[in-house]
Amino acid sequence: MSSENGINYQDLLRKIPLYNSYGTNYPKQIPPKLELHEIVPLNYKLQPLPPLNEIFDPWIEQCDKLLNECKEYKEEPRKFEEFYFKKYLSQIPPSLLDRKVLSPNKISPTNNI
Repeated sequence: MSSENGINYQDLLRKIPLYNSYGTNYPKQIPPKLELHEIVPLNYKLQPLPPLNEIFDPWIEQCDKLLNECKEYKEEPRKFEEFYFKKYLSQIPPSLLDRKVLSPNKISPTNNI
């Protein structure tokens, strides 16, 4: 494990000291256990949580509203197509809708009778 310059990487890494977050005496001396009363006073009481249906019901209602709005948004083009057909396209002759305009054919030279 040496490079071209003759440096042995294992020896180089062994010279670098390792640091432990617990300190240099970690295995021999264990840090004291953290007591909760050091952070939170002993007379502090947690407020009870409200019932879960009070917490989640507004979220569920909002999700239902969003789903309904998405469905309505998806149906808008279809509703517009129906409206457009009833209002405008129903008054146009069917031959124009099919793009088959009735017009006289040109007499071609091959159809001479």
